[in-house]
Amino acid sequence: MQKINHATRSGLEIFFIHGNRDFLCGQKFAEQSNLTLLPDPFFLNFFDQKIALSHGDSFCIEDLEYMKFKKEVRSEEWQQEFLQKPLNDRLNIASNMRDASQKNNTNKDIAIMDVTPTAIQDFFAEHRIDLLIHGHTHRPNTHHINPGTRIVLGDWHKTGWYLMLDEQQQELKEFTL
Repeated sequence: MQKINHATRSGLEIFFIHGNRDFLCGQKFAEQSNLTLLPDPFFLNFFDQKIALSHGDSFCIEDLEYMKFKKEVRSEEWQQEFLQKPLNDRLNIASNMRDASQKNNTNKDIAIMDVTPTAIQDFFAEHRIDLLIHGHTHRPNTHHINPGTRIVLGDWHKTGWYLMLDEQQQELKEFTL
């Protein structure tokens, strides 16, 4: 949080969309970190393009196990019950959940863990967007589809990813952390 605060005090504006493991970060965290929470999806217009930003997990509709998990842990009841537990218990639960998720993912068909093409097509049609930018699948790439473009950001471990976007280009870039 200190690094985020330092960056925002230096003039950088930081926006945050919840992912599959940081969904408990709320308004208090945002205020303490000087960042802005965004809804998922978030829409903006940029150089006459209608753009949607999303974590991306809502497009993986064939991963039924993950969708069930997401519905459970994003419920207010589950979150309140979880946050009432002692910190050590919460850390152990989170660690066990992460381990179980990684184990389950090794046994899943890779197509199930990727976005479902019809979910992407339906999203473009419903929201009439030109560009969708998301993560979650951790397969950085630019996909030109009818009627627009879908850009997938990579995960952040030894490197990070960002999208350089202006009125003339869209360039996915990787950098060393």
